[in-house]
Amino acid sequence: MTAINLLAPRRVMERETRLRRNRWTMAMSAAVAVAGGAIAWAQGTRVQSHELRVEASRLEEEIGRLAVVAEAQEMSLSEREVQVQVLRRVARQPDWSGVLDLLGSWCGTATRLETVTMRMESGRSRFVIVVVGVSESQEKVSAFVDETARSGLFESIVLGGTRRVEGIGMLGTRFELTFELAGHRAQSEALR
Repeated sequence: MTAINLLAPRRVMERETRLRRNRWTMAMSAAVAVAGGAIAWAQGTRVQSHELRVEASRLEEEIGRLAVVAEAQEMSLSEREVQVQVLRRVARQPDWSGVLDLLGSWCGTATRLETVTMRMESGRSRFVIVVVGVSESQEKVSAFVDETARSGLFESIVLGGTRRVEGIGMLGTRFELTFELAGHRAQSEALR
């Protein structure tokens, strides 16, 4: 079973945008309702100027309190934006267990992987996998490379070299391959 990263960055962004819009709408609606209520009350009744000043100061305090609440929500919103950025980075990363599972399944019985090194290529936003292994023959190495090329998971496959070695009771071929993972869309399609 291969694992697929199911986080949809677009959905996360849309949900955060809706939350942000709803919070601001509620805060602004409350402030407008309080201010509108005060204006309607002041115009609807004849009050003395002292009472009006007291009510105006109360409204200013209420608006100040609502401004503090809105600022706190904005800070919470910026924290959420950081979380969204982290989730986007995670969503862009390949599912390493799935990649390793596929590499192992393509080996067959005649090929053995000794080391698999995964890293982010500096200066580019691409992941690179370097595989060193041993196979019974050069043909088996070619078959392994053909399987990986057919998958569509890798953008490029570079053979670093091969050499004949003596293994456990037999001659074999040691090989080194460098794979560059394809873009996010191609990865998700290949891992299905």
